[in-house]
Amino acid sequence: MVREIYKKRYGKALLALLILIVGAFLLSGFSAVRSWHSDQTWLHSSEHKKQFQESPEIYYYVDEKGNDKEETLTFEESVELASYFFQGNYGSDSLREFLRNTSSGKNDPATDYYSAHLGSNGIVIISIIAFSGFLLFFVDQKTAFNRFLFSLPVSRRQLFCGKLLYIGLPLLAAFLGGSLLLVTALKLGIPAPYMNADWSELLNSVGISFMTCLFAFLISCFIGAMVGNLVFGPLIYLVFMWSLLILPQGLSQTADLIEMLKNGVNYSADGSLRDFSRIFTFDVGKSSGSFLMSFIPVLISLLCLFWAYRKYQTLSLEHDGEFLLYPESRWPIWFVMTFYMSYCALTIFNPIWNTYVYSNLMPDVDSEIMWRYPLSHAVGNTLFILLAAAICATLLLFFGQIRRFLSEKWEAHLEKRTLKSRG
Repeated sequence: MVREIYKKRYGKALLALLILIVGAFLLSGFSAVRSWHSDQTWLHSSEHKKQFQESPEIYYYVDEKGNDKEETLTFEESVELASYFFQGNYGSDSLREFLRNTSSGKNDPATDYYSAHLGSNGIVIISIIAFSGFLLFFVDQKTAFNRFLFSLPVSRRQLFCGKLLYIGLPLLAAFLGGSLLLVTALKLGIPAPYMNADWSELLNSVGISFMTCLFAFLISCFIGAMVGNLVFGPLIYLVFMWSLLILPQGLSQTADLIEMLKNGVNYSADGSLRDFSRIFTFDVGKSSGSFLMSFIPVLISLLCLFWAYRKYQTLSLEHDGEFLLYPESRWPIWFVMTFYMSYCALTIFNPIWNTYVYSNLMPDVDSEIMWRYPLSHAVGNTLFILLAAAICATLLLFFGQIRRFLSEKWEAHLEKRTLKSRG
C-alpha cells in the first residue's frame, strides 16, 4: 500500500530526477571525451605548430638551491604535456620532471588534479538530490499530506522508511550508477597513455563523492523531518547547507590552533589529518579524500536521521507552524545550533583564538616588539559571539512561546488599564 501511494504521488517527479541525474553524468562524460579529441586535433595541427615556433612558452621554477630557473619545452613535449587528461600544478619542480611524473600516472596526494575537459557539475547534482531529501518530508507536512498518511492502517515506521526506500534509494542509486557510467566513458574514450588515472583512483573518487552525496541527502531528510515553519524552515536549511561548503576552512583553523599550541608558530602544515579540504568531494576525478574522513559526516547524518525517525513516531499536527515540530527537542537543538553558529563564527569568519595564540607566540625580532592580541579582547569577543548565537537560536526555537508570553502580558496590561479606568 505504502509503495503504491508513494509511486502515485512521487512517481513522475522521481522519474524525471533519475533521468536528469544519469543524463547529466553521461553528458558530462561524452562532452569531456569530445572536448579532449577536439583539443587533440588543434594540438597536432600545423597552425598550432607555427604558433608555437613563433612564440614558445617559457616556464619559470625554483630549483632545490632556491635559484630562479627558466625552461622551454620542445613542441613535442608541449603537445604531450597538454594531452594528459588530468593536470596538476608543477609548483617548484622542473617542467620536464613534472612531465615525467604526469606521464607515469603517479598520484601525488598533496596535489589537486583537475581537467580542463571535465565539467564540475557534481555539486549541482548533489544539491538537487539533497534538496529532494529535504522536500520529501517537508512538503508532506506543509501540504497536509501527512494527515492522509497518518489515517492509513500502516505504522509510521513504514511511512518513514518507505520514503527512504522507494524515493531516496533510487536517487542515490542513480548518482552511483551515473558516476560509474562517467568514469567508464572516460576510460573508454581517452587513450590509455593520456588517461593518467587508473581504475582504482577513479573508483575511489566515485566512492568518496557518493559518500558526500549520501551525507547531504540524509542530513537534508533529517532537517526536512524536523522543521515545520514555511519561511524559516527552508531558509535555515539553505543557510546550513551553504555553511557546510566552508566548514572545512573552520576545521583547518582548528587544526592550526592545536598545532600552534603543541609545536609553536613554526609548525609543519603537512599531515593528512589536517587536510580537511577534501572532506566533501563532489566531482569524480584523479584527486579524492580519505574514506575515514568522509565516513564521519555520514555517521553523524545517520545518527541524526535515526533521531528524526524516533521523533516521527510521535509527530503531532498541532505544531505544524512551529519552526521545530517537536517541542521536547528544542533544548537539544538549541545547544547544537548555538555551538555550531559559534564555532563557524570563531573559526571561519573571525578566528579570534588563532590570532591570539599566533600573536602571543611570535618572538620579538631585532628588538622590535611584536603586537600582541589582548586576552581580554579575545574573551570578550568570544562571549559576544556566544551570546549572539544563543539569542538567534532562542528566537528561532522559542519564537511561538515568546510571542504568546508577550501577547498574554500585553492583554493583561490592557485589561488592567481598562479596569482601572472604570474604577
